[in-house]
Amino acid sequence: MQGSLQKTEPQSIFAVDLDDSLLKTDLLLEKLVVLLAKQPWHVVSLLGVLFRGPLALKKWLHRNVSLDYSTLPIRQEVVEQVKSAKLRGERTL
Repeated sequence: MQGSLQKTEPQSIFAVDLDDSLLKTDLLLEKLVVLLAKQPWHVVSLLGVLFRGPLALKKWLHRNVSLDYSTLPIRQEVVEQVKSAKLRGERTL
């Protein structure tokens, strides 16, 4: 007995990395700059976190530093490529 499953064409995916691709900067660097500018006393905590490795640093910064994402520099040419991919029916990530 045949099932009612139909073969579907695999959907094309257009993936874009944030750091140094869509953004002209790196989020980790941006968060470090904000932290040191607004809360310089956290340098001691930051040094302690660094000894636990890069993932611990990223988690700590995520919990302790807020960014205004609307102010981050975006590469407009990448935005245009994403728009074109959507128009072609590609799934964008």
